[in-house]
Amino acid sequence: LTGPIPELLGDLENLNTLIVRDNQLNGAIPTMLGFLTALETLNLERNGFTGRIPSTLASLTNLRSLSLGGNDFLWSVFPDYIYEFTNLNTLHLENSMMFGSLSGDGIAQWSETLTSLRLDNNFLNETLPDQIGSLQKLQELRLDGNYFFGPLPEELGSLEQLTDLRLNFNQFSGELPSSLGNLGELQRLSVGGNYLSGSLPDSLTSLSKLSFFSCEDAFFEGPIPEQIGDMVSLEVFRCHLNRWEGESRGLSGSIPNSITKLENLRTFIVFQNSLDGTIPNDLPESLEILDLELNLLGGPVPDTMGSLDQLRVLRLGGNVNLLEVPESICELVLTDTSSTSANLEVYRAGCSQECTCCTQLCGARDVMEL
Repeated sequence: LTGPIPELLGDLENLNTLIVRDNQLNGAIPTMLGFLTALETLNLERNGFTGRIPSTLASLTNLRSLSLGGNDFLWSVFPDYIYEFTNLNTLHLENSMMFGSLSGDGIAQWSETLTSLRLDNNFLNETLPDQIGSLQKLQELRLDGNYFFGPLPEELGSLEQLTDLRLNFNQFSGELPSSLGNLGELQRLSVGGNYLSGSLPDSLTSLSKLSFFSCEDAFFEGPIPEQIGDMVSLEVFRCHLNRWEGESRGLSGSIPNSITKLENLRTFIVFQNSLDGTIPNDLPESLEILDLELNLLGGPVPDTMGSLDQLRVLRLGGNVNLLEVPESICELVLTDTSSTSANLEVYRAGCSQECTCCTQLCGARDVMEL
């Protein structure tokens, strides 16, 4: 569908559902939509609407689902009238050029209904209200790509039905609340790109359903929790870029041997930290990306790494105490693009290491989207 929404649509006073997402509609959202007071679902996501969200939508107090994200709106303040939609179960206003803050008392109005809140990639700021923990039915909370600051509320640990929590790329500070370990249904947790610091709480290892965890580009220090192997659903662990000269040592200590229990682990990225000790002998055979660059690892590279036949990316450079690289790894290097038995596309070793098959021995770290 293309073009603007016809003003005559406002005459359909009994309309309760309007879904026109993922089209090429444009122009301003008609103020006449405010006359559709029977509406329970309004979804205009991912079109080309411009202008500002009309204030006449305040009349739609029966709304259960409001989705306006992914349009070309002008700058506007987060509309306070949305807090009056007390039956709301879905609110998606991502990528909507909104600024301002969230009202704690307003959020509490949705405590019995809201299941999905997407406000990512806006310009929202100030602190995250403690009342966020009152949203007992919330399953998805996406606040990434904003300007929230201050500590993360302990009350986040009360959201026991939450499956997706994205707080990355804001300005949050302080430590990661240990209460996050209460989120037994959580499948994705993203907290990177903030000013968060301190240790990763051991309570995270109780998240047995978590498949994706990212804490990169922050100031975390201390060990990787010893019982990481209890996170049996973990597929992606990304905690790189936590070591900053004069500011943070990054993650330290050895890579826990319990990592071998993570039978679903595909990605393990921890470059630019201060991890030491040796690389565990038995790494998960499911690994596809293993990036240990720029740490303090030492000893020999385990010969058992040659059995990781799913491995596509291996990076070991910048570990000055790391010794010889086993020839078994060379069997993984992709030399024939038609080969189905050799999968390794990128191998990096340190300048001091001998390796007959490495695709890159030393030099500046290349930028690669992983």
